[in-house]
Amino acid sequence: MILQRVGLALTVSVLSIGTFVPAGAQEEPRSAPFTVRPAPRGPEEQSSEPYRGETVVTRSRPEYDPLGIRLGGFYLFPQMNVFQSWNDNIFASKNDEKSDFITNVAPAMSLQSDWGRHALNFSAGSNSAMYSTYTRQDYTEYFANANGRADISNDSALFAGGGYAHRFLFPGTPDFQGAAREPTPYNTANGFLQFNQNFGRIRTVTGGQIERIVYDDDTLQDGSKVSNADDDRTNYIGSVRVGYELFPNYEVFVQGSGNRREYDDHDNVGTLNRSSTGYNAITGVALDLGGVVFGEIYVGYLQQFYDESAYTNTGGVDAGGSLTWNVTTLTTITARASRQISETTQDNVSGIFTTTTSLDVDHELLRNLILNANFAFVSDKYENINRDDEYYITGVGARYLINRNFSANLGYRFVQRDSNLSNEEYTRNLVRIGLQAQL
Repeated sequence: MILQRVGLALTVSVLSIGTFVPAGAQEEPRSAPFTVRPAPRGPEEQSSEPYRGETVVTRSRPEYDPLGIRLGGFYLFPQMNVFQSWNDNIFASKNDEKSDFITNVAPAMSLQSDWGRHALNFSAGSNSAMYSTYTRQDYTEYFANANGRADISNDSALFAGGGYAHRFLFPGTPDFQGAAREPTPYNTANGFLQFNQNFGRIRTVTGGQIERIVYDDDTLQDGSKVSNADDDRTNYIGSVRVGYELFPNYEVFVQGSGNRREYDDHDNVGTLNRSSTGYNAITGVALDLGGVVFGEIYVGYLQQFYDESAYTNTGGVDAGGSLTWNVTTLTTITARASRQISETTQDNVSGIFTTTTSLDVDHELLRNLILNANFAFVSDKYENINRDDEYYITGVGARYLINRNFSANLGYRFVQRDSNLSNEEYTRNLVRIGLQAQL
């Protein structure tokens, strides 16, 4: 059922924890886990007809989709991405803009089970960036993930997974320290457990996640090191969702979650403890109008309580959702909105109240040529200090499917950050061209 799919997607989203980077404000290419999709059993079982709830981007294209490598009960999908970018403001500076060409090499792989019951999936990859002029900005990040599903009965399933990633903070992101001469590395490890149970028209989703974030030291312009140990933390979250199907393909739901964000105790660092406890409560409706319009909308409240009295407790209305409209079989429009209280590594800031809205349009101009245009607005309100940022992000792109083993892509993105602190403002243009190989 499509409502079950939507419900699971929301729960996974709610269980995600971590330092927020505005969508699109981070312009560095990222290595990212594969989207886990059922492995094809063979060309004869693939269909060009769209399934209910699919979009221009997600639907199968049998003549262009990779077949994978059969390994017993699994399919292996290897992939190699190489792309060249030009960034006209790599340091996100207001007045002293520096441009550079960047080459990225990003291999990745996904191993997906092909079983009648249950599922087990693995993915891993890396992304190495090499700057032409400002070579101190070079970096290599990597990730590895695993997840699985145990089908207990027709009405219940258990999901579990975890992963590790080595990432970086870059200029232009909220937490990047301007005095650092190169990107700041950090490591994340996480695990989650989720149980789905249906009772007739009632659907329940219960889950929990733990995430560990550890930052490396910053290297300053003079070569000295600055510790980021006071930013290391462990995040815990639990979530329960109960939905009731009023009639086919219309579900009302309530959802509650609680979190604990526990910062390490580093008394020798001399900074305040930003540990906090919070909750989120929402109610909404999930719908599917024949696979043409589907998604969900919700409204509620979220609150974060800080252990240190020096930090002001933060809360507010939570409203958002995601709606997808398949205008035709060739065009998909997706609108999203969300609010969250994000963690930050900035001194004297308890958190960032972030509001994000976005609009994406995907169009299949030809069977093997997919066009995209997108716009996003992000508002960051810094708690405990007088700072408000607004991001305006727009972009266009095209993906050309050469055959089932090769594709090319071209994209442009513009980012503008406005702020009541004028020295924090910047604009950035990014052009990227790439080639992807897959089996």
